[in-house]
Amino acid sequence: MNTLLDRLKAALDATIGALRADIAKPAEAQGSTTDNNINNNNKDDVTDQWRIRGYDRPFDVDEEPVERPQVFKRPAWIRIKVVDKEPSWLQNLRNLVAKTLPAVVEVKKDLPAYQGIVAEHERIQRELSEELEPKQEQLMPLSKDEEKKVHAALSDGYGQVVEGFNVSIMKKDIHTLRPGEWLNDEVINFYGQLIMARNKESTELPKVHVFSTFFYKTLSESGYDKVRRWTKKVNVFAMDYLLVPIHCSGNHWTSAVIDMKKKQVEYYDSLLGNNPKCFLILRDYLDRESQDKLKKPFDSTGWENVCPKDIPRQQNGYDCGVFTCTFIERKSRGMAKFGFSQQNMPLLRQRIVLNIINKSL
Repeated sequence: MNTLLDRLKAALDATIGALRADIAKPAEAQGSTTDNNINNNNKDDVTDQWRIRGYDRPFDVDEEPVERPQVFKRPAWIRIKVVDKEPSWLQNLRNLVAKTLPAVVEVKKDLPAYQGIVAEHERIQRELSEELEPKQEQLMPLSKDEEKKVHAALSDGYGQVVEGFNVSIMKKDIHTLRPGEWLNDEVINFYGQLIMARNKESTELPKVHVFSTFFYKTLSESGYDKVRRWTKKVNVFAMDYLLVPIHCSGNHWTSAVIDMKKKQVEYYDSLLGNNPKCFLILRDYLDRESQDKLKKPFDSTGWENVCPKDIPRQQNGYDCGVFTCTFIERKSRGMAKFGFSQQNMPLLRQRIVLNIINKSL
């Protein structure tokens, strides 16, 4: 029924359009006649015009024909001043169709098929919304006891706070996690050790290796030979991710991720900067490492360099270290979206303090 009504409505629209076109044609023809009579002085042309209009009659060639006024007969229902007005019967029919169509659509909405289509549409919209605007990971606030531990660790003083992984974290190191402070190498390296320890104990998390903050600096300034023995106990090619904290120019922390599964070298900068040199250095490292440890060249077929810009962005000049720690921690879990922002920095600083003093993530 719905299809028939649609066809009826389309037919009515076509009929009305044709009628309006027929009404407009005589008016155009009349205007054209006036213009031709004014501008055309050729008798033969005038005669042809008269013949076309049906006024052909015998007359002498020298005789000037006198044009008779043209009278156009129109249907009675359109002999009105407002040409666009429709007859009442047509308006009534239109109103009937307009009232009937919504009723048909309303019935269709109750059908299971229609409801299934609506539900599928809503599901797709939700998925697209989550893809474009991913939800942030739920960051749990610290408990009262945890707040006391963090406050005690960040309080003034000297001496050792915690020892682990053959490294001692001193008060001066943990103080870099105070609001507004730059993180130092010791904090980031200790945090990297916590990431590796957690993933190593899990059978579900990816296999990762987190390099020291001194690795990239040494590699870029002194070459592969200076870092060759740094992985003598590690097969980097058996890992899912190689995580590389990078100290750029001594005043900004960034990170690189070598994704072995996706065959990507990724560079993450919370200030959305680029570092083409980093890709060259790490690609060369993979090749040199493969030749040294595996005794064969590295197969770089299909590998890509990626510098994402749709990542959490730093909005000050001192939180880059916290961004870097959070980037590599999220990647160590294989997360596609990072799920944090600048607003989470105070809580993330406290979380890193708590992780370090508990020696656990």
